[in-house]
Amino acid sequence: MFTETIMITFDTARHAQAAADDLIVNDVPSTDVRLFAQKDGQSAEEACTAANEMHRPPSLWTWLILDREGGCADRDRLHMVYADTIRNGRAVLRVTGEGPLSHEQVMRILQAHKPTDIIFRAPFIYSENAASYMSDMA
Repeated sequence: MFTETIMITFDTARHAQAAADDLIVNDVPSTDVRLFAQKDGQSAEEACTAANEMHRPPSLWTWLILDREGGCADRDRLHMVYADTIRNGRAVLRVTGEGPLSHEQVMRILQAHKPTDIIFRAPFIYSENAASYMSDMA
């Protein structure tokens, strides 16, 4: 089980969505996996806000893999941000909570999708003073 928060940046929202799908089909609860649009010049921490959160519209695929929006009241906005980011933007994937996978298993899944940066945080702490670590992606 992992108990930290991991924020991962991707060049495209499609890569971020593919990584999120892999986590979900490997039993990480969809409520622990969140996607955020990342605007130019924005850090991963700055991107992880309610205004930037996105989610793809429901489909047969989201139903099959148990990808749920978590009862969000503002679904239309989540879908609009998702569509805009898929067309022309970078994305941040945030994984939190105590999933059934080990840290090593989660990292192996994420690194298979070629992220541009990985930032680790202690559980549920989102402060600017928290230490961040960039992974060596080489």
